[in-house]
Amino acid sequence: MKILLALTFFGLGTGGFIAVWCLAFAALWGLIAKTLALLGWQQLARDYRVAAPPAGEPLRVGQLKVGMVAYGGIVTATSAAGGLGLRTSFLFRVGHPPVLIPWSALAPFEEQRFLWVTTYRTVVHTRSGGRVRLQVADKRVADLLQRGRVAGPGNAASLPLPL
Repeated sequence: MKILLALTFFGLGTGGFIAVWCLAFAALWGLIAKTLALLGWQQLARDYRVAAPPAGEPLRVGQLKVGMVAYGGIVTATSAAGGLGLRTSFLFRVGHPPVLIPWSALAPFEEQRFLWVTTYRTVVHTRSGGRVRLQVADKRVADLLQRGRVAGPGNAASLPLPL
């Protein structure tokens, strides 16, 4: 209420208050998305950023953990000759540019079971010498990644996406 009165005092009125609130919300959202990106995605983007995701049939990833941040249903994966393409949905693009991770940068996958949940983990070796942990809870995506990694750069683009 005091904020509305203050904005009214500055001559903005109710419409101005709504505009300021929307701008403040968008700025806060961008700050949160950028902060989350710094905990994993940015390490990948430093070395594997691309202008646009690779061509191919996209597969929505149910659960993906990049570094310390879990992304639930907002990441799309694409299998391409050059590697694994990842991109986030529109609302998380701030700090999350599309990336193309070469198949050679992916370590072998480990299957990990805890109670009734099975996850598949690997490590991405960055060109700068860093390591970023990837973890998926979707067997279809893990199979796609494993087949692309084993097939190598020459055959990965022809891999069909799992059903």
